[in-house]
Amino acid sequence: ELMKGLPNLQVYPASRLSAADVLGFGAPVVALATGATWRRDGIGRLHREPQPGFDSAGVLTPDDLMSTEVPDLPPGPVVIYDDDRYYMAAVLAEKLALEGRAVTLVTTGGTAAAWAYFTEELDRTNARLLSLGVILRTSSAVVSFDGAGAEVSCLFSDRREVLAAVGLVTVTARSPEDSLYRELIENPAALGDSGIRLLQRVGDCLAPALIAHAVHAGHRFARELDASKPWDAARRELAAP
Repeated sequence: ELMKGLPNLQVYPASRLSAADVLGFGAPVVALATGATWRRDGIGRLHREPQPGFDSAGVLTPDDLMSTEVPDLPPGPVVIYDDDRYYMAAVLAEKLALEGRAVTLVTTGGTAAAWAYFTEELDRTNARLLSLGVILRTSSAVVSFDGAGAEVSCLFSDRREVLAAVGLVTVTARSPEDSLYRELIENPAALGDSGIRLLQRVGDCLAPALIAHAVHAGHRFARELDASKPWDAARRELAAP
C-alpha cells in the first residue's frame, strides 16, 4: 500500500547487499544505513578494554537474544551487565525472567534504566523488574566472567563479589556495521566506473545513537540531496504569522 504512490521505489526485504550489488545498481547517490551491532567484549562507558572471559560461549548480546535463532544456555541464573543505562537491559531482564530464569541486573547507573528518568519511565521500569523478582545491583560493573560466575565490582569501593551465572548478557556499547562501506571505498575506481558520485553513511552505520538521531540523519540526508548548500541542522520551522 505504501509503495503504490512511489513507482520509482524498489524494496528488497531480507536481502543483504554485497559491494558488487551496490555497484551494479548504477545509482549516482548511495546512502548506507546498515546499522550497528552490540559489543560483547564489555567495552562501553566504563570499560575501555575487553574484559576477561567476555569472549566465552556463555556471553550473549541483545542481538543474540532477539535473533530468530536464540542461543541455548544451560539451566541456571543469568547476569545482565548494563552500561547502556536505558531500556534495553530492562527489556531483556523481563524477557529472561518471564522465561523462568533467575536474573540479576548489574548496572553502572544509580538505578536500573537510569536514563529513563528523562522519558518518565524510570519508576515503572524499576517497579516492573522488582515485581518479576529481578535482583538489581546498581553502581556496579561486571569485570570478568568464567562461564560459571560473573565477578562484580562496586564502582565506589571496588569491593568484589562473584555471582553465580551460566550466562552473561552484555548491554554496553554498539559498533557501526560499516563493513560494506569500507569495502566500497577501498576501490574508488570501481565507484567511479559505476556512476556513484556520492557514498555516505547514515544513522548508526556512521555513529550509533538513539532512534531519534537515526531518523534525523535520514531526514537530513534527503533534505540535502537537492539543496544548493547543506541544510542547517539547527533550523526550526516557524509558524505562519
